[in-house]
Amino acid sequence: MYQDKIKNEAEQVLGANRNHRTSKSIFEIAELKPLSFSCEELSGDAIHIARDILSTRTDEDIITLSKAVKSVMELGDNLFIHLAVKLIDSGDRNSVALSEGRALYLFCDYFALDTIPLKNVQWGEMFATLTLMQVAEIQYTKKQSQSQSSLNSELSDALNTNVPHVIAELKQEIIDSIARAECLYDKRLKASKSGRAGGDTKAKRIEPLKVEVIQRYLSAYQDCSFKKAGAIIEAVLNNENSPLLQLSDAEELNLQFSKWISSFMKGNLKLRIPN
Repeated sequence: MYQDKIKNEAEQVLGANRNHRTSKSIFEIAELKPLSFSCEELSGDAIHIARDILSTRTDEDIITLSKAVKSVMELGDNLFIHLAVKLIDSGDRNSVALSEGRALYLFCDYFALDTIPLKNVQWGEMFATLTLMQVAEIQYTKKQSQSQSSLNSELSDALNTNVPHVIAELKQEIIDSIARAECLYDKRLKASKSGRAGGDTKAKRIEPLKVEVIQRYLSAYQDCSFKKAGAIIEAVLNNENSPLLQLSDAEELNLQFSKWISSFMKGNLKLRIPN
């Protein structure tokens, strides 16, 4: 697929937002329960399909998944814009559809679902969660419009003009997201196997150092060879007296770091999703 052709460029911008912090879920903001709220504005069975896919999850689980979706979308924001510009600059097209579903789909190869604090998370569930988040956005938009319109007539007119447009766009996003959810959930066995952790206790213990090395490489040292980047990162961490260095018992940390970087760039090592 075309994303394979631009994978190298994608990985060069993935680490731009290292100081990311997860904020509240739309379900918490709008005070909605993912498995039971209704939406009068939305016809069709998108909500039912999403909830069927998430039938083994609780409301609390889905809120956790929604925060993971939001983290991925925010961390990958620069990545998606970069990919879109790359496609346009290639001369193959004049525009690129910037749907949330398409963005999340592009990110599938770059984030590890096993870092979410739930068992056996699948990408189909992530897209089903995105669908419910978009439905919740419709409800929240309506609620905000109604509460604000009672305070200011001019604001009311502006909101009444804009809200239908926002809801129409969200409906289109929902169609896209639920279609991807269905397709990916049908391939859940393959997705589950590809995202399953395979390390032992030692691998889990050393993971924070591994993630730190990869993030530093992406944010500052992509112009260096893997070997040189490994040496620089080791020196920087030593200078910072980073406690993460104690997690590894390797004699030559710089070589270990370069191997991790190489593994990530080949797609064999995925970034964890902030919780």
